[in-house]
Amino acid sequence: MNPDPLPLEKLLYQDYAPAGIPVIPVSAASKSNLDALIGQMEGEITCFAGQSGVGKSTLLNALTGFQVATGDLSARIARGKNTTRSAELFVKDNLRIMDSAGFSLLETEKELPPDQLKNRYPEFLSFEGKCRFRGCLHDREPGCAVREAVQNGLVSSGRFERYHILLRELIENWNHRYD
Repeated sequence: MNPDPLPLEKLLYQDYAPAGIPVIPVSAASKSNLDALIGQMEGEITCFAGQSGVGKSTLLNALTGFQVATGDLSARIARGKNTTRSAELFVKDNLRIMDSAGFSLLETEKELPPDQLKNRYPEFLSFEGKCRFRGCLHDREPGCAVREAVQNGLVSSGRFERYHILLRELIENWNHRYD
């Protein structure tokens, strides 16, 4: 029998905190940690973005007391139904929240050169210049300092795997940019 997986919030913290990204696990249902999230959002414009049905509008309602329309998951496809149709800015007290329509797939920027993707991963930057080869993509190159950092637990293996998924997509786009 497999051991219990790590709670999602712990996995998210392990993946994103080393990148300098604040991780605040919240629940609109139980209202847990809403004050901590509000503290991060006050005075800023915050955009809720994510897949359809993950609870963006539900969280907006919990934070503001508004009654923005929310929907259930589709029983047929077990995904969100895209209740929010357009982006709208909601203002309450010192909160400005942009609620946006959900999406089903996140795509990379089509024009981003593959060698620029690593710059979007802040936790990779401290290893820049430490790889054996200048211009290392942190892919399959021998002597890659980022790959070594992943093996030593200094960089999230999950983020590194997702980096490679995006890198493959960018390389494919780049190779066919003139088609």
